[in-house]
Amino acid sequence: MQRQRAETHIVSHNPAVAEHYSGLLRTILPARTDSQKSDIQQLAKTAASSARIFVTRDRAILRGAKEIEELAGIRVISPAQIIVECHEISEKDAYVPSYVSGQDFAWLRISSEDIAQISWEAFLRRGERLNGFKEVLFSFVSNPEKITCEILRSGTDTCAVRVIEKTKKKLVVHLARAEKTVSRPLFERFLVTDAMYEALADKLPIVEIESNSLGENLITHALEIGFLEHDGKYYRLCLPSCLDRREEILSLTAALLPCLSAKYRGLSASELEQCCSPADLEEHEKNYVIAPIKPGYAISLFDRRQAESDLFGGEKNTLLRWDNVYYRRISHQNILRAPARILWYESAPECRVTTLSSLDDVDLGTPRDLLHKYRKLGVLKWSDLYDMCSSDADKKLMALKFSSAFPLYHPVPLARLRDILKAPKLTFQSPRQITRSQHRMILRAGFE
Repeated sequence: MQRQRAETHIVSHNPAVAEHYSGLLRTILPARTDSQKSDIQQLAKTAASSARIFVTRDRAILRGAKEIEELAGIRVISPAQIIVECHEISEKDAYVPSYVSGQDFAWLRISSEDIAQISWEAFLRRGERLNGFKEVLFSFVSNPEKITCEILRSGTDTCAVRVIEKTKKKLVVHLARAEKTVSRPLFERFLVTDAMYEALADKLPIVEIESNSLGENLITHALEIGFLEHDGKYYRLCLPSCLDRREEILSLTAALLPCLSAKYRGLSASELEQCCSPADLEEHEKNYVIAPIKPGYAISLFDRRQAESDLFGGEKNTLLRWDNVYYRRISHQNILRAPARILWYESAPECRVTTLSSLDDVDLGTPRDLLHKYRKLGVLKWSDLYDMCSSDADKKLMALKFSSAFPLYHPVPLARLRDILKAPKLTFQSPRQITRSQHRMILRAGFE
């Protein structure tokens, strides 16, 4: 039927002009076999017609696209490119950058120009063939209405590529690769955590990762942050924090992922919480704290919302991390004890709780020792810590090691916090311990 439809769209051409172009194309393309001669004739007829685009999957012709355009004045492109070009025209809004931090670090949908120009070799696994990788990637690219194919770009550099699909209850990662650079482990973990943030933002409770098309180390990162394996795929739940009872969560996991119900039931309270965060299990005993932080630090540690709207954004090497460190003077040690849930209160001009995270450890040490131990974490440098300890290099400071930072849907302003905590004149100049019920009420305001 498609063949019959195509026959009604024959494009006329000038035979004499086609013969002229045929001779020119033979100077740059092989013409030894009948198939090669037929290819040249089709290209020549296209050049001698009103059509200006020639669509083909033939790799030899695609490799000569630049010379063919210079010689015959026609663009040679792949089917994936023509599909994306049409989608770019009809769905312009879908190609607006999704900023991660600042104006030069963002997710962008793969464009027709990217298909032709990006060096896809940088994303291959060991032993993988380029043509095989491109065939898989471009098959996804050719379905833009259902599947989103994106590149993570920092300035002019392409750092990562991913293919995701959103269904009614699930975000599926079909493909995810980081470029071969010294920062590859950082970007690989970010590919996993960012899928979780994307699912949570769209209120999709399940993240599914298909292992066949992932970079070598992505599965390791996924397992470390709570994904479970079943039948060659990896799953994690991102459940709202208003769920708190073990049986309540297990009932929901059984309904959402019955294939993993037995595994979830076999987990301890802390393990189950890790696999379902930001859910907060009542059985996992911990402290609950509201901790003040300056917005200038938050933008590089966890506040993606602020980072994406800022012109310059935060510090990428810390903002992309799942775990991080926040330095402060030693105080409130009776409150800042791990394990704990921290609600981060960003001070003026924000004056609101924006983010939830887990406090994993509290470390005391001199600036030199702490910087050596956490040299890849945190945003403060030696000069900052030296000032913090009043120019006494032997004076100890506190390092709060935290992870699992999830942004609230709705930041909770100071007025609402005062109402929940029944403290009309409350300010947050220092950490404040709260009860579990107060923590629950704040999260209801932030997630519902």
